[in-house]
Amino acid sequence: MAQPVIAIEGIVASGKTTLCHELNRFFQGQLCIEDADAPRFREALQRYYDSPQVNALEFQLFVLERRSLQLLWALHEARRGERGEAVLQDRSLAGDRCIAEVHRNLANIDRYEWEVYRALWGVSMGKVPAPAVIVYLDIDPRVALERVQARGREAESRITLEYLFQQRNAYEAALDDILSGKHPWGRSTVVRVRAQPSVCAMGLAWHLWSRVSGEGYTLKPLCGISQPVTTTQILESEYTSTRLHNGVVAAG
Repeated sequence: MAQPVIAIEGIVASGKTTLCHELNRFFQGQLCIEDADAPRFREALQRYYDSPQVNALEFQLFVLERRSLQLLWALHEARRGERGEAVLQDRSLAGDRCIAEVHRNLANIDRYEWEVYRALWGVSMGKVPAPAVIVYLDIDPRVALERVQARGREAESRITLEYLFQQRNAYEAALDDILSGKHPWGRSTVVRVRAQPSVCAMGLAWHLWSRVSGEGYTLKPLCGISQPVTTTQILESEYTSTRLHNGVVAAG
């Protein structure tokens, strides 16, 4: 069986990249993360936020191509590496489409541009595997906006609360489609985690390892976890005070 992909999803500043790094302390797999400080990405992001009405489609196609190629390379490296390596992905193509749909709703992407994006998104979806499990970081957009302002990235200075609420709405609709089997990936496993103030990485890593193994994947043992982590340990871990939201919402 192919290497499993664990997709970390959420709106801007929900903690996706941080969680990918924290989980990989235990998985020791391949990271598929967008480098927000890379010159080319920073320039594209700045162009997009400077004039979203003009550059929204350009940016969405830019990240679509980069994310697809990055995931394919990570999967290639995982196959070359130790047997049972997982790939942790910071936002999947499903998440990219959520952001694109927000721009469609805001009229930053017109009807013709949307058809172009949807066609190219479909081509990319046909080249990459569906995630074995999707982790959705559920965060109050008001908290996300505070994080955006605190990290002080110039390109993100124009992000509004309305924009973040629209992102969350788009994600919720996409997750409903995934859980009901209406998404192109079919019906997938979704784990919803409350993303504030942070996430219990050790407990979540054990839960994800168990879920992915239960899907038929062969995973190498988690690093630093020699025994099962119970629900109580997840809730009472000294690592964080965050709780899994309603335990775990899963389907698959």
